[in-house]
Amino acid sequence: MDFNKNLQKYAELAIKVGVNIQPNQTLLIRTPIECADFVRYAVKSAYENGARNVYVEWSDEECSLARYLYAPDDVFNEFPHWVSEQYVHIAKEGGAFLSIHAANPDLLKDVDPQRVANYQKAYALLLLIRSIRNRAFHFENLLKILDDGRPRLSIRATFKKSSGVFSIMPNMIMTFLDDILKSFDENLVEYAKN
Repeated sequence: MDFNKNLQKYAELAIKVGVNIQPNQTLLIRTPIECADFVRYAVKSAYENGARNVYVEWSDEECSLARYLYAPDDVFNEFPHWVSEQYVHIAKEGGAFLSIHAANPDLLKDVDPQRVANYQKAYALLLLIRSIRNRAFHFENLLKILDDGRPRLSIRATFKKSSGVFSIMPNMIMTFLDDILKSFDENLVEYAKN
């Protein structure tokens, strides 16, 4: 069997089993441009299996490298609100997500490590906030502790050369959320208090 046929079968498996696309469900695919052939098969399979809309969020490593090398330092301490709002909107309507990773491990070798670390911290915060949101549907999940002593409210994050688990102890959730609110505009903090 040739490569393209296998790629098509893998895309169909990702959609039918991995994502488990449902009729009239929206799908967001996050992918590097190097995976375009696979994504085309995945989009086709999603529509064939009943997807209402399929959105593709492309990324390009060379554009990411240019950002890390030339953007102002402060952009690495934040995660764009419009991106998280897009994800929340799709999730609220019951959408599905497929993320494809095919990173070049040497891409950021000439970038100041502090810039990469700052962005990774901002992204890890976003993942923790998503985890709180997802678990808040069943509030008791926020309070659970796993058998190994870690809080249920944990995310695994993989960075350039390492990975780790980030957790929030149940008694620290309000402190965590307050700290995040303090990093935003004062007007938003005042609004959240009311």
